Order: sequence, then structure tokens, then C-alpha cells
Amino acid sequence: MYQSWKSRAAACAIAAVMIVPALAITTAAGAAKGGNSANAKNCQGKGWTQLVTSAGGNFKNQGDCVSYGAKGGTYGGDCLDNAAVPLAHDLRMAGPTNTFHNSIAYQTVDGSCSGGTFGLGTGVTAPDFTAADALCNQLTGSGALSVALQPFGYGNAPSDLWGCLSVDV
Repeated sequence: MYQSWKSRAAACAIAAVMIVPALAITTAAGAAKGGNSANAKNCQGKGWTQLVTSAGGNFKNQGDCVSYGAKGGTYGGDCLDNAAVPLAHDLRMAGPTNTFHNSIAYQTVDGSCSGGTFGLGTGVTAPDFTAADALCNQLTGSGALSVALQPFGYGNAPSDLWGCLSVDV
């Protein structure tokens, strides 16, 4: 069939060119099927130190946090749905209150806290606006405003839970 080593080498080269892209497609499909969830990105940097498991447990390190998210684990407690403001993002407390970046805002607005994340937020517990503002400024820096989540439309949020909004001046 092959007349010389050159023709065999050429046939092998052609086969390799055809197999390598097929391997890449298979690998990409496998990664998409069981790969990292969008939530696992919140573990990067020091994010893993602020997040907790759905049962309230802490992570040992960033890899532990990413692995938990990649396996479909959810961070924090119940999804807070803002039914009153249809365009407001779903929110989940993912870390202890009164800590920086302890909540996750999702791209969904249907109360499912599914899909990709919009960003990290900071939630504090306080009896009133003045106390909440002081905590927000302490945790996020000056220029933050506090918003009571329950009156703002998050009906299933605790009455003393406030969200810290950063204001760029």
C-alpha cells in the first residue's frame, strides 16, 4: 500500500491533523458538560474566605470552594427574590452577615438564583438605617449607602437585612 517511508510519514501526518481537532472538540464538549459552574468564579482571589456552603460550612482553600461550585453546590442560604421590582437581580446570602462580599447577585430575576452571577455584594444586619450605613461604610469603604432589602422588594429577606450599595463619586 505505502511505497516508501515518505508516503507512510505523509499518511501519518494527515491522520494526526485530522485527529487533533477531533480530540479538542471532544475535550471541549466534556468540559461544558461537567465543567465549573459560573458560581465557582466567586471563589477567586479572597472570595472563598467570604463564602459558605448551603449548610453554612466554611471552605479550607480556594480549590475547595471551586470544587464545591463545580460539583453543583450552592453557596449560602435561600434565594431572595425581588418580586416588587421585576428587573432587580435575585440575591443569595453566601457568607456570614456583616462581612465583605457575603452575597451573590444572579443574572436571574425569577427567584431561582440560577444561571450566571452578576456580582458580589455585601449584606449587613442592623436595626435601622443609621446603624446599617455605619456598617456598610466600615466594610465597603466610604460612599456606601444601605438599603433595607425587605421594603425594597425582597419580601423573603429578614427584616433586619440591609444591602450595601457602593456609590462612585
